[in-house]
Order: sequence, then C-alpha cells, then structure tokens
Amino acid sequence: MTRLRGLSPRGERLVADAPLGHWRTPTFMAGLRNGVMTAPWVLEKGMDRQAFDICAEIQLAPTLVGGHVVTLDNLVVHRSQRAAQSLKARRA
Repeated sequence: MTRLRGLSPRGERLVADAPLGHWRTPTFMAGLRNGVMTAPWVLEKGMDRQAFDICAEIQLAPTLVGGHVVTLDNLVVHRSQRAAQSLKARRA
C-alpha cells in the first residue's frame, strides 16, 4: 500500500522511503448474533481452507444451537465439507 508516485518541485527528483516488504494480512472472523459478537478469531495470515475448518470446528460450532443460521459469502474456502459437517452436527 505504498504510494508509487508523489510530487516534488519541478526539476528535482522525488526521494522517499518505503517499508521493506514485511507485509502481513491479518484476518478476523467472528459470529454475530442479535448484536452480540461470538467466537472471535484472529489469524496473522490470509484465510485458507485449513484455517477455516479449524475455526468452524473449534470456535464457531460450540457456540451454535439448533436453529441458528450460518451465512457465508462465496469465498472458496467457505465451501468446505468438513466445516459443513461440524456445523450440521450442531443442527445449525
């Protein structure tokens, strides 16, 4: 997210510093239920299927009871059979 262009006086070269590529992509997941956040989970990397499965099994599923609805977007990692089974086991 470093700017690629900038302004400098005419005829002078623009000199600027940029951080040295230690970029992190934190991911935050949580359940929202009637204005109450449940099962918050933060990763220090982007979401992948393995992380989503673990989050669904360990964090989210234990907070669910029969009749709760879980809504996901169309991210590829959300199409996990393992996570779906853990949520169905809780009758969500």
